[in-house]
Amino acid sequence: MDCSFTISTIVDGKRHFETYLEHRFRNRGNSWGAENVISCGFTEKEVEIEVCFHRTRVARLRSKPTSVCSSIRCLSEDCLLFVLEDFLTDEEGDALINLARPALQRSRVTDGKLSEGRTSSSMFLTGNRSNNPIVIALQRRIQSVLRLPIVAERRKEALYEKEPMQVVCYGPRERYTAHYDNRAGSLKRTATFMCYLSDPESGGCTLFPKAIPLCGCNKSNQTGVKIFPKRNRAILFWSVNVKGHEAMRSLHEAQAVGDDAAYEKCIFTQWLSTDTDNDDD
Repeated sequence: MDCSFTISTIVDGKRHFETYLEHRFRNRGNSWGAENVISCGFTEKEVEIEVCFHRTRVARLRSKPTSVCSSIRCLSEDCLLFVLEDFLTDEEGDALINLARPALQRSRVTDGKLSEGRTSSSMFLTGNRSNNPIVIALQRRIQSVLRLPIVAERRKEALYEKEPMQVVCYGPRERYTAHYDNRAGSLKRTATFMCYLSDPESGGCTLFPKAIPLCGCNKSNQTGVKIFPKRNRAILFWSVNVKGHEAMRSLHEAQAVGDDAAYEKCIFTQWLSTDTDNDDD
């Protein structure tokens, strides 16, 4: 019997971690369990485990998985920060880098100026590049992520791709110092979806210095969440809170790629907005 299902950990009525699995159950052989999946780190609170079956069928052939990622975890509530694993394939990541590579230029900050605080190269996927099948597929996949229960139960508003997708590449020692994603506080960038397209092997972490980790993510009770770059790992976070104000704890930085990094760090970023107006002034 083939099953497609979700295992969620729920604390204080909210989902903290979801893993999406497919498994073929057999009537003989070794037993199979989820003990390696469930590792929440909550020692003082009651943890509820929810299993939701999406598809069950008996067949000789197993269908291809349709999940948008292998797992998603909420790391912080105050700037609403999620990390997703296996959001895209290696082939999709390579194709996106190759699509952007010929047009990469020195990155600018949100006011359009060059800055020593941002030393990467980047480009927006506009024109024919915006209609590339991979770009369209990834944008649709992002919308599927926003509908996942772990996300939708926290923020229900519809979000739109107001700006083109951006590809950014960081070489050795290149970085982007602490900043907010909104353009001079315009609040048009409600949320940010970012995905690592390559592994630099050294440095290149994404740091949220003001974020307060969710219970189980940080045992020392210190402020700050650091996410290490891993190919196909994605980050989703909100820059605007539920009251429509700047989420001050969404401050983040791209730490410098190491001097000894064997590979550059490449990412794609898709900014999302509740604003449906196409005028981006």
